[in-house]
Amino acid sequence: MPSLLVAITSEDSSVSWVGWREQCPHWIAKQDDINAAPLCIHRNIHTNTVSVYELSDADQITPARVAAALAAKRPKPQSTGCVIVDDTAVRNLGVEIEKTPGTTIDAELNKAHRDLAKLTGKRLVDITRLLLESEFVTVTLPELEASIRAGANDGRLPPKHIASELRERLGIAL
Repeated sequence: MPSLLVAITSEDSSVSWVGWREQCPHWIAKQDDINAAPLCIHRNIHTNTVSVYELSDADQITPARVAAALAAKRPKPQSTGCVIVDDTAVRNLGVEIEKTPGTTIDAELNKAHRDLAKLTGKRLVDITRLLLESEFVTVTLPELEASIRAGANDGRLPPKHIASELRERLGIAL
């Protein structure tokens, strides 16, 4: 079964839901728990869904590619924290995984977008526990910038859609 990448950001896209370990240690309530803040900042939580991407070596859907597509519209992106979870473990929690179109500037990546759907409070708590037990990956700023450059060079990230300040700093021509 495929793995799912959870890279959930705050409204200003500067703090990853799973990045509390490094960026927001005050969110940690105790070692095996977190405060509710990271759960409440996801912009789609009012629709009872959480956005994820299905990783695939064959399709080159990697954490760095997802992070680059999510960060390319930001003038000053930062390192991104992500959690990789097995989709079977998510399904075993009773959570539905729905194929939905993504909204990044990477059209091919958008096909790998999924929603964890029909969430309830209990399921959200169960997902949080699963995330705490899963593999944490950081896409560093140099990795992120390299992935944005590569995406612009190979056409996956159209330069006109990359934030102008970022495009100029990375030397990406229109």
